[in-house]
Amino acid sequence: MSRKSSLASQSSMKLEQEMRECRMAYLSVLSSTSENMTSSKELTLALQYSGRNPTQKSIKKHWKYSTESISYSEFCEIMKQEKQNSKNDLVYAFKKMDINDDGFISFSELKKALTMYGERMSESEVQDILDEADDNGDGRLDYEEFCDLLMSTAERCKELSQKKVKDDVTSREQRSSSLSRKSSSNNVNSVQGKPPKSPRTTGKAVKEPKNLKDWDFQTRKGFVVVEGGGKFSSHCYKLKIPSSTKLWLTIHGNFQDRQMDFTLFVVRADSGELVAFTQAIVDERSCVLTDISPGEYNVLVFTTGCQLSARSFESKRTVELIKTVNGEIELTKRCRDALTEIFLHCDLDGNGYLSRHEFDVFQMRTSGESCDDGAWEVMVENFDTKNGREITLKGFLDLNLMEARDAEGDPNDLWVTFNSMGYNKALEPDQVAFFVTEIYSRDCDIKLQALKIDDNKEILNKAVVQSIVENSTTHNVKRMRDLILHRYDDERRVSLAIENKSRQSVMVRLNCNKSQNCVSHCGNLNCVIKVEARSTEVRITLYTCCII
Repeated sequence: MSRKSSLASQSSMKLEQEMRECRMAYLSVLSSTSENMTSSKELTLALQYSGRNPTQKSIKKHWKYSTESISYSEFCEIMKQEKQNSKNDLVYAFKKMDINDDGFISFSELKKALTMYGERMSESEVQDILDEADDNGDGRLDYEEFCDLLMSTAERCKELSQKKVKDDVTSREQRSSSLSRKSSSNNVNSVQGKPPKSPRTTGKAVKEPKNLKDWDFQTRKGFVVVEGGGKFSSHCYKLKIPSSTKLWLTIHGNFQDRQMDFTLFVVRADSGELVAFTQAIVDERSCVLTDISPGEYNVLVFTTGCQLSARSFESKRTVELIKTVNGEIELTKRCRDALTEIFLHCDLDGNGYLSRHEFDVFQMRTSGESCDDGAWEVMVENFDTKNGREITLKGFLDLNLMEARDAEGDPNDLWVTFNSMGYNKALEPDQVAFFVTEIYSRDCDIKLQALKIDDNKEILNKAVVQSIVENSTTHNVKRMRDLILHRYDDERRVSLAIENKSRQSVMVRLNCNKSQNCVSHCGNLNCVIKVEARSTEVRITLYTCCII
């Protein structure tokens, strides 16, 4: 082969490789090259999947204020302009800061460069880099090794984009072969099979931050209880942030070996806008690491209902709550044990006592009445407390015993308490799920206050829908432009939401019958639903029982 033909062959191979990378990156975000990008976020994500690290300045250059969309061919041109940095480029940049020319730079110099020059990073972002890079704690960065890490990360992004495209092709082929040729009803739009997984919701590797012992820490217990009609109510919390900080939030179940799915949603107290939610799983805890600005926030607890649902029948066995000993009314051991469980779960800060606020939450839940000043004074004067300010377990049990004696042994009031707390006639907590939430703040002290038990229906529904829509794969139902299926995936659940942009309501069949190793919150994997005009409905959530 001549030198000329050899060069031509190499040039052709290089062009082919570039086009392949461009296509892989584009299809990592959109389902087809015929679709246009409709946001700068999609452009940024696609460039990152190609192994590039675009700055905000370069993104604004390509996505101007007047830009409405970017086509596949336009994206390929952008790829050509956004060159990948080589290791030599990175090392050369670091050498500029290497005063001693010994292969190391101090973290103070790096922090100064990253926060003061070029596209400036926040101190919080820089601290994340330093925490990850400082393996031996000497306060210096071996930038040769660091550059190797950056290059391998970029290469990994390429590999992930290629794998995702291959998986999507396989998924589409499987869906295509499983679709029935005829709809079961002419006026029902059918959604079958499994939409492709989203790169924004899968494979998010989250590690617990280092040195959490040095972070400000707040923890609270709580529970979710099933209400009439299968709805849920839960503890919620007020979070006060005095200054910008990084938060590590976790939530996990807190009762025996019962497996439950919980998600924490952090929303702005004034607007209800979603700020963050837990989606990664670390040591059986649902977690998220996020930056947050000063302000007041509501922390809401969500469960899919796959593991907790309204009971379909009452227990045939009824436990005795009251007994008579030497002519005196007493609580049975099983009754005392169940009340002790309730006491421990109502002790939200875990200090072994019930504060007035914690007791008030219990009172509101079981009787609908608040514990006013007079009622609290009676409690403190007549029952065992710690320093006259918090109720002990003995005081709590004595209170319930007194009420049983006042009722002359009628257990009805006790049953009201147990039913309100999610216990059945066998004193099994089948309508309640207990949890523990932990919040760590790196840069400032925070305040976390438990609020009353509420369903927070409107705010929580808005947050759940927003979390799905903003972190989902989407495709049109039966090629209908105004009917969109959103699919959200994380390590434990898959949620499907239907968005109807049209001016009329539609009937949609969601068929997930071919799903394996999972349960649904609605108990039916094949259902027909009505989606109102200009609305988004979260209709099916699948909770994985084991790794598929």
